[in-house]
Amino acid sequence: MTARGTTRGMIKSLLGLGVEALNQLNVGFIAIDDAGGLLLTNSTAKHILSTRDGLEVTSEGTLSSTHGPLLNLMNTSVAAWPGNSHAHSRLFSVPRSAGRKSLTVIVRRVVQISSTQDSDAPAALVFILDPELPTDASSAELRQLYQLSSAEARLARLLMEGKTFDACCEELCVQPSTARMHLCHLFVKTDVQRQSELVSLLFKSVGLVRMEPRVTMRNSGSGVDNKGNRRVASFRRVESGERS
Repeated sequence: MTARGTTRGMIKSLLGLGVEALNQLNVGFIAIDDAGGLLLTNSTAKHILSTRDGLEVTSEGTLSSTHGPLLNLMNTSVAAWPGNSHAHSRLFSVPRSAGRKSLTVIVRRVVQISSTQDSDAPAALVFILDPELPTDASSAELRQLYQLSSAEARLARLLMEGKTFDACCEELCVQPSTARMHLCHLFVKTDVQRQSELVSLLFKSVGLVRMEPRVTMRNSGSGVDNKGNRRVASFRRVESGERS
């Protein structure tokens, strides 16, 4: 194999690993072009978009809000930035239906290295944070990381899910005094002093990355289908043993 072939193979391998890493995040990730068209989405973003509550993909294949006032702002946010602007990021709070917490959306402009204008080139990276997205941290992972007992790990996970202390007691079927004892042990083992510190630490430790078995990523490709509709490059997990 030539040196060039080796380099291409390494680049392809690194790209595949990068895509797999994106799909392990509990943060939605979307790459869009200058018109707001989707070029790539990770699995978390696909899940959020599938609900069509807050954000959605229009019939033209562009990212927009399901609430009118933000529609134009989302679609023109990239084009509105002049090339010499120092504002590389914008932050939006995207409302959802009644009773649901708003999405936090960060749009990060891509600084183009080439001077040539390519309408299909990535123009911005979009990060979506959903406060209602359940954490994928398992009790076993928490036990392994902080040497917790089974009861302590279950309490820690419920707190990460936003449950109140009383709700945790009810779900664990324990008396408040027992739950307080577990909470005190959690404080000692994680070296924190308050419940808010504990939850913050747990999220920073295991809350952003899904701990899942090794999977293979399948690229659906992008472009235009036989009906003239634009396809969005996306990647889904293919479990071990699944037929291609």
